[in-house]
Amino acid sequence: MVWATAQNVRDRWVGPGAFPASVTDTHLGTLIADVEDSVRGEFPDIQQRIDDYATPPDPPNPRAIPLARVVKVVCRVILRHLRNPEGMRSKTMGAGPFSTANTYGGDEPGSLYLLDEDRDELAGLGSLGSGQKAYTVDTTPVRT
Repeated sequence: MVWATAQNVRDRWVGPGAFPASVTDTHLGTLIADVEDSVRGEFPDIQQRIDDYATPPDPPNPRAIPLARVVKVVCRVILRHLRNPEGMRSKTMGAGPFSTANTYGGDEPGSLYLLDEDRDELAGLGSLGSGQKAYTVDTTPVRT
């Protein structure tokens, strides 16, 4: 099952400039398939969790996830790739005596990858606002 569409990716484009004209729907379809395959590889139960969100079982699945969230993450990975297809982390240019330096990320240039924030969203483990509470332990000695 395909989750995202080429139009989903185009709708999320935020400049600079217009969406790259050289990127066709066929190319986007290939990128979408690649990212969705990676998601399925890391989260083999994701389709069941999407289905469980759409039609909650009894008892409910606490890790159910809306399809819209999966589409958002898939599009975010593709847009990150389209904005920086070479995987460059930094680029330095000089004026005299003419120097140039490019630093590339650890991944292969042009690779599609999930960041930790993408994985967190797809894990469906909830957030601090959904019943989990952050807490601190006061380690100050108590005087009696």
